Amino acid sequence: MKLLFYEAGCGRDRYEIAGYATLSCGSIVVQIYGGERPHLGAIAMAYAGGQIACTEIPKHKEGELAATMAKRVARETGTNVAVTVGIHIDNASRQEIELLCENAYSVCQLLIDQITANRDKLFTAKQNKFKAR
Repeated sequence: MKLLFYEAGCGRDRYEIAGYATLSCGSIVVQIYGGERPHLGAIAMAYAGGQIACTEIPKHKEGELAATMAKRVARETGTNVAVTVGIHIDNASRQEIELLCENAYSVCQLLIDQITANRDKLFTAKQNKFKAR
C-alpha cells in the first residue's frame, strides 16, 4: 500500500492551525486542527464530480469551513476528498474567529500546493491497486 503524507501550519499561540493530508489510491484525507482544544468538529466529503456531504457534531460550527475546504481540495486536485476540522478557543471574539478561519484556509492552500506540486505521485497512487492477502 502506498500512502503519501503532507503537513502544513500557520499562526502562533492560540491561533495556530495545523493541517495534515494523506493520499491513498487517489483519494485524499485532510485534517485541520487548531486553537486551544483541537478536536473533531465536522467532516465534509467532496467528490471529484462536485457533490458535497457534510456532518457537524452537535454544538459545533466547523461545517461550513470543512465543506468549503473539501470542495476546494477536490476541485484543485481532481480527486475524492474527506476533510475533518476541529478548531476551538474559549470565548472567541468575531475577530479571533475570522483569524482562525483565515489561518485554516491558508493551511488548506499550503496542503493543496504541496499535493499539486507532486501531481505525478498523486496519479501514481491512483493507479496502485490493493490486493487482499
